[in-house]
Order: sequence, then structure tokens, then C-alpha cells
Amino acid sequence: MDKSCASSYVYAKACGMLAKSFLGKNALILLNAKNLAEIWENVFHTPVPQVPEAMLATRLEKEASQMCVNQYISLIECYDKPPEFLVTLLQRFDVENLSAIVSALCIGEQNHPHPVRLGKYDLLDYTKWPDIKAITANSRFSWINQVPELKKMQRVNHTLDIQELHYFWHSLEKSSYKTRKELIAFFTEYYSLKNIVWALRLNVFYKMSEDEIRKNLLYVTDSVSAKDPICKKVLKILDKPIDSYEEWKDTGLNELLNPHEDGSVWKIDPLWIEHQIRVRQTKQTFSMFHKFPMTEIPLVMFFFLKLQEVNVIRASVERIRLGADLKDSLYAAGIQIQ
Repeated sequence: MDKSCASSYVYAKACGMLAKSFLGKNALILLNAKNLAEIWENVFHTPVPQVPEAMLATRLEKEASQMCVNQYISLIECYDKPPEFLVTLLQRFDVENLSAIVSALCIGEQNHPHPVRLGKYDLLDYTKWPDIKAITANSRFSWINQVPELKKMQRVNHTLDIQELHYFWHSLEKSSYKTRKELIAFFTEYYSLKNIVWALRLNVFYKMSEDEIRKNLLYVTDSVSAKDPICKKVLKILDKPIDSYEEWKDTGLNELLNPHEDGSVWKIDPLWIEHQIRVRQTKQTFSMFHKFPMTEIPLVMFFFLKLQEVNVIRASVERIRLGADLKDSLYAAGIQIQ
């Protein structure tokens, strides 16, 4: 199918899939479920596996991610030759899979972590478990050819994230000129906010210094700097005191900040900000999905909306397992229902 026909067909098919998804008010169907079996039946429409609850919870989350990937692949396969950035976007799952595999090997796990499979787009040979050198051979991750020490895992994961982000960004810069500007703007904002939340978490929860935080940021150029498009915003807030609302209200993040009352003690809350970002980004992705219907943009937005659906499924599972309040589960899933 040629590119223009494929984009039109993908948009129509994706609309149908999203109409059946558990987003917005539909999320309440899962979040109000009384047990895991009810969630399984609603999501997969297949018989519930006869396994212990803990195993069923794990399978639910794994199968939800696999469903998200399978649906996305079914759409990119509509193109005779899918744009490179659409494939690279999908392969972020390979990074998550590899991180899980290396972590498992670090602690001596004997069981395979059951990766999310990408079909012909798999970069890794998962059949070679537990030989990490064979798993990564002939891939862009072949530099991971032995199991690192556990204390080095954080640095390995960060290097993987940077490597894959660079691959994705370079492919994005080669995308169609008709949509390149909008896509780069979307992902610049997406990763800028990701950096801000991560920096705040490291500051508030782990008490890291400014220099330590800089070493853990994402970047798309050669290094973390004010010239990097996804580092500009975060570098401006690294030295802000976390207990002074006055210092934060004019940073451009005022709509995301946790509430403040005059005369009361205030401290910035990374979890509150992360929730507000999720809510805002879900609205933005829906808007962009419909704004550029005959381009590749709806497929990118579809991918992120399906990831949000996975978050809803995960929050629904946790609500049942932990007996969480519905309001807390909505918050965890990044949902704001009027």
C-alpha cells in the first residue's frame, strides 16, 4: 500500500481501535473491576488462565504490553516500507527487554524475564538465554557482551537509554518534511518534561547534587548542555530550592505545580507534577491524533495512547491486589475524569 493510502487506512483503523480502548471514561470499566479475572475478560475476551493471583497479575501486565505492541505492528505493516522512526519508536521495547534481562542475570535469576516480542522487528535473539553475548550479537547493543556488576547497572541503563534516544532522534530528523516540525516539537516537549520529572525525583527523593543529577539526564546532542533541545528547561530549574513556591511559580511550570496556600509550608511534589504531565499529554496526543489524520502522526499518537492504556490496566491490577482507593488508582494511571 503506498504511503498516502496507508496513512488514510491506518488513521481509520486506529480510530476503531481507540474507540474500544480503556481510556478516558472507559478506564472506569477496569478500575471498577472486582477481581483480576474480570479485568482479563474485559481486556482480552479469552478464558482466564487458571493460575494463582500473583501469576495472573504478572501475565495481565505482560499480555497488555504485548497487545499494545501487536496492534501497533499491525498498523505499521500497512506501509510497504514503514518510516524508520516508526520502527525505532517500537524498538524502545527492546531496550526495556534488555535491561530486564541484564538485571535478571546480575542477580542470578534462572528464569527468562519473558520479553515483549516485536516479531521481525526484534533486535535481540531471545532464544539464546542466558548467554548475554549471543543475545546481543549483531545488534546495536552488542557492546553489552558480558553481565555487568550490579553496582554498574544504573550506568548501563542510562547508556542504553541515551543510545536508543539518539537512534530515534536521528531517524526522526529524517522523517517526512510535512510532519517533521510537529513531531520534533512533540518529542522535544515530551523528553524535556521527562528530564524535569526525573531531576526532581533525584533531588527530592535521593538528595542528589546538581552535578550528580546532570549525569543522569537524557540528551539528544553530544552531551547535557543548554544548547540541547531537551535539556534547556531542566537546566534552568536544577538550582531552585525545592521548598520555595515563589522560586517556582514563574518557571513556566506553574500549571503543573502542586497547590500552594499562603502561610503554609510548601515543598515541590514530583509525583503530583508527573500526574499533571500525564493528564496533559494524554489530551495532547488525542488532539494531535485527529489534527493530522492523513500523515504518520496519528500512528505515533496511537502508540502513546496505547501505552497509556497499559498504565490503566496496570493501575487496575494494583488496585485489586493492594485494595487501593479508586481516586488513588485514577491518580496512579494519570487519569482525570470530570
